[in-house]
Amino acid sequence: MRINHLPIRYDYYLEQSEKWELIFSEISLPRTSTVLELCTGWSPKIGLALARYGLNGMCILSDQNETALEVCQRLLEPVAHDFKIIPSVGSIFDQVFPQADLIILNHALDDILLNDYLQQLPEKKELTENEYESMDFLRQYWELGEMTMRNRLPQLSQLLATQLSQSLSKGGKVLISQYPGYQEKLHNMNIAVQLANEFNLSLKTELQKLGFTQSDCRSEAVVSIYSVE
Repeated sequence: MRINHLPIRYDYYLEQSEKWELIFSEISLPRTSTVLELCTGWSPKIGLALARYGLNGMCILSDQNETALEVCQRLLEPVAHDFKIIPSVGSIFDQVFPQADLIILNHALDDILLNDYLQQLPEKKELTENEYESMDFLRQYWELGEMTMRNRLPQLSQLLATQLSQSLSKGGKVLISQYPGYQEKLHNMNIAVQLANEFNLSLKTELQKLGFTQSDCRSEAVVSIYSVE
């Protein structure tokens, strides 16, 4: 769940960016790379990590929330001296991205599930920022939508695996990080955690069908590295 707490969490994002910088070093990410982050939300941590790492290529930030991307871009511009930031607004399933050398999904699977469920409702609900901040409100949607989300997992996994395969350049890598977030642990959002884990396993199966191999990340245990030989 993405909440705009940037003023009080910027130090946390800086701390997290150090961990991602180590991951980029571990995978020997070329500094001229095109990097695609899916479901960026309000968090600039990946962009901050790329700035620390010394990227001088291009970073595409993708999200359905245009305001969130504008905020992230403004926060990153003072430190992104050597690489270009390109915001890309829309559903990850509807966009055609330039081929990227690295694709990152950082704690995004729960967002994809919830947004998909809301789009299945007759009124095609989109949560406001205030609604995202209400854990009781969010829990209600997870509980009401649990069965629908679980039934959608196979199709969503196939769609996402296909999008990742089509958007990745030859020799590129996909990094998927999924873990119980701060809000989920604080408010016992067990359904969200369980469904995101099931989504992660289902996505792994679909990626393997497309020829991807998965390896563990030494720097961060919650990160899986996928590549195609």
